[in-house]
Amino acid sequence: MSSTELFQWIKKNTKEFSEIEGVTFSGGEPFSQANRLAEVAKMFQNAGLSVMSYSGLTIEEIGRNGLAMRELLSQLDILVDGEYVRELSCNRLWRSSTNQRVHFLTKRYLSHVESVDKELREFEVVIGRTTMNVTGFPEKFAMK
Repeated sequence: MSSTELFQWIKKNTKEFSEIEGVTFSGGEPFSQANRLAEVAKMFQNAGLSVMSYSGLTIEEIGRNGLAMRELLSQLDILVDGEYVRELSCNRLWRSSTNQRVHFLTKRYLSHVESVDKELREFEVVIGRTTMNVTGFPEKFAMK
């Protein structure tokens, strides 16, 4: 799927973006697809949506790994960097292990700065007619 097709698909399936605040790139390694994601991230930013990404790479590694990765980084409002480490598991906002860091790359979410080190595990459940999708890391009790 091209960047434009992805953008249009999300737009169509969120009622012209009225149902979402922004998009988050996660799973696998978003920065391994930096060229395409930078293109689509710019489209989302131009449409007034926020763009956040997770990466197993650190922001320093991203900065050293080429123009495409730096271009994607320049389109983000927030980057959560660092690999998930099970032994360092935590319940912090947007993170699942204490080695991960939250980088506010624009002013858009600065109101959350004081919350990032609090114990605030968030997750999202989307229930469809025949499916249920869980994004994030809910506590075990929530999945019973």
